[in-house]
Amino acid sequence: MAAADAGAGNCNRAEQIAQSIPKAHEPRRNLAGVAKATAGERDHDLAERIARSITADHVQTQALAAMAAAAAGAGDYDQAEQIARSIPSLYKGDVSLLVEQDTALAAVAAVAAGAGDYDQAEQIARSILNVDEQAKALAAVAMVAGRHGYDRAEQIARSIPGPSRQAKALAAIAAAAEPSEMVRARSWVVDALAAGRWTIPLAALARIDPMALSVFADELTAPATPAVPTGALSYSDSSYSW
Repeated sequence: MAAADAGAGNCNRAEQIAQSIPKAHEPRRNLAGVAKATAGERDHDLAERIARSITADHVQTQALAAMAAAAAGAGDYDQAEQIARSIPSLYKGDVSLLVEQDTALAAVAAVAAGAGDYDQAEQIARSILNVDEQAKALAAVAMVAGRHGYDRAEQIARSIPGPSRQAKALAAIAAAAEPSEMVRARSWVVDALAAGRWTIPLAALARIDPMALSVFADELTAPATPAVPTGALSYSDSSYSW
């Protein structure tokens, strides 16, 4: 009933109903549902207030992440980022493990990219402190940007710190490239091979140039060249004199 009232626009009444439910009936989850429904009604301030009234950390975290995504979906990226940054770590005492906050920020960046606001999306993604999560968020933004132009997608991918992370991003945009961009896609695969593990761009190579992948596989599985016995080497040349 509480979520239904919120969905019908009676958000304050919905909050009162949810708060009045006995603890045995998990009011915290009811409040999370009300918060999400309220956000769906574009009343993000009230939705955030409801979410913050939830006392169970993991439920509050989920509700706040939903609020951040809803605010981003409405184009209010500043509020979305503010809410995402306010999500506390569930790992008490270790501020370096802001996993929930990183995830929420990545989701906000993805929404901004989907709306075509690549500058905002890239800015939010780069603000993620964990370098691996930041790289994933930037790669996701690059993937979306690639749907509307590969110059920006490539620029974002190449700006990702760390050769292995950059290789993954280049391989991702190469795998998603349109047929008209196969020349550029091959160059991204080559650069990914040079920057990271040889396995990173294999999926992209399979799509772009299956024959090249077949040749690559043959070379990898070919028997190793037998070692030449030491005694068979000739050191008659003066350059090998000891």
